[in-house]
Amino acid sequence: MPVLRSGTWLTKARRRWRRHRRHARQAGQRPARTETTMSSMGGFHDLAAATRSRGDRVAAGGHMHHTATVCVRGGGVTRTTAYIRPASSFAARLGSAPTRRPVRGAPDYMCPAAPGTRTGEPMSRGEDVDEQGRDAAGRRLLGDLIADSHLMSMEEISGVVIERAAAAGFPEVLIYLGDLQRRVLRLVTGYGFSGEGYEGELQVEGTVPGRCYQYGKIIAAAPDWAEWWVPLMNGTERLGVLRITSTYADERACQDAVWLSDLVALLIVTKRDVSDAMARLTRSEPLNIAAEMQWHLMPPSTYTDRRVMIAASMEPAYQISGDAYDYATDGPQVHLSIFDAMGHDLAAGLTAHLAMGACRNARRQGADLAANTEAVEAALIEQYDRSRYATGILASLDTRDGAMRWVNRGHPPPVLIRGGRWHTHLHCPPAAPMGTGLDLKTTVCREQLEPGDRVVFYTDGITEARGSDGTEFGLERFTDFLIRHHADDLPVAETLRRLIYAVLQHHGGRLQDDATVLLCEWLGPATAGRYEEAVRLAGLPERTGFDPHGPEADLRRSTPS
Repeated sequence: MPVLRSGTWLTKARRRWRRHRRHARQAGQRPARTETTMSSMGGFHDLAAATRSRGDRVAAGGHMHHTATVCVRGGGVTRTTAYIRPASSFAARLGSAPTRRPVRGAPDYMCPAAPGTRTGEPMSRGEDVDEQGRDAAGRRLLGDLIADSHLMSMEEISGVVIERAAAAGFPEVLIYLGDLQRRVLRLVTGYGFSGEGYEGELQVEGTVPGRCYQYGKIIAAAPDWAEWWVPLMNGTERLGVLRITSTYADERACQDAVWLSDLVALLIVTKRDVSDAMARLTRSEPLNIAAEMQWHLMPPSTYTDRRVMIAASMEPAYQISGDAYDYATDGPQVHLSIFDAMGHDLAAGLTAHLAMGACRNARRQGADLAANTEAVEAALIEQYDRSRYATGILASLDTRDGAMRWVNRGHPPPVLIRGGRWHTHLHCPPAAPMGTGLDLKTTVCREQLEPGDRVVFYTDGITEARGSDGTEFGLERFTDFLIRHHADDLPVAETLRRLIYAVLQHHGGRLQDDATVLLCEWLGPATAGRYEEAVRLAGLPERTGFDPHGPEADLRRSTPS
């Protein structure tokens, strides 16, 4: 047991643990618990100062020849047991354990569980877990992170989260974010955390963290340890995963880890739009100018509430030209739109950008579907004088009764999937593409949906993608893929991720045209009974110990319908 002199013991202990863990993992072994002995009262005062900085009170008692023992895990103090023992009693240190007399006010962190420890039990020498201390630490973590967030940059998030979480029983928290195509997960570094000694990139396919990301499930990161992969989600948008190490291995710790993940996701979402470092982290190759515009214009790729589930996907992610999608809620109405602008260049991106902006502007001024498309056409003609156009579909779903109204402006008709098996193409007399000025009649069509119906909007790049033998991916293969993976009970966002990957594989990995899918599932009228279905479709992590009659249930039922 090494002796660390006062003033440097915590830094050296952290380094020692990380080095030991790295070597153990490289050798395929489980890291052993590390104990560090602080020499003299100077070391004990350092312990007091370190724990006070985390909000704990420490009363240092005894004499200069007394020592204290601390278990160090993942860079944080996970359990401190201070007791009186003569410094000259090295025989007791090496042989029989000394009689422990706890020092009043010593912080009550817990050491990691030994193999075979039952979850929910104290994880160090059978002592009771201080539930009040855990509550206080959790409140401090929440309050400190919220207070820090006001003046926190994206580059500071990883370091601040690691520091704050260590004081609340999470000595190690690693943040991994998905790239634009959702194929890899990348470690978030920054001020206070360099990422040295950790894997910087993880594959989504065929890995444990990838499975956590795909299915939204909390997965154990290592046997016999309180370490988990936890989904990182903004609402139902999948941002990435957290690798969280806890000093406890019970259900409460797992639930606290989920809540920490939710808070970290909110921090990332509030900072990511003004961080170029974040933009570079989530890109595997440079974006073209049109893609740079489109990705910042469109809403998140996934949205779910108790009434509706929406998911979208676009390829080629880094070379988008003229495709765009949009959605928005408006009381009981949900608005959906998809556009495909003429061409495959920057001008096509500008056309789609203008079409979406004009659509939002007219919609937010109360225009109906037909008037909305006319406003888009007027904006395109004014700017391009009939030299550029865009096809598209605009739809509005009344979530109270499932009535969907829609107009088609020269676009491929949507597909309706019912019961996860039967499908049909919705027909509506198409008007001319927007921007042509042909003055053809715009017809507003109506379709009555049933709870569980999925309406799929797409651009021709999906069905017309050709393989090396010249065969198209085709509409039939497209709908069969959606139905087959619906039967697999996958989250909708994961189904679309796999669909786009299949289209890319069919086309040899690189598309010649934009391929976009926008899927909307009506869950039924907004009733509390649809909550579980929404959770399943979105792939949200399960909440342990949820009381259907508790405050959360009341909060769900109060959501406007």
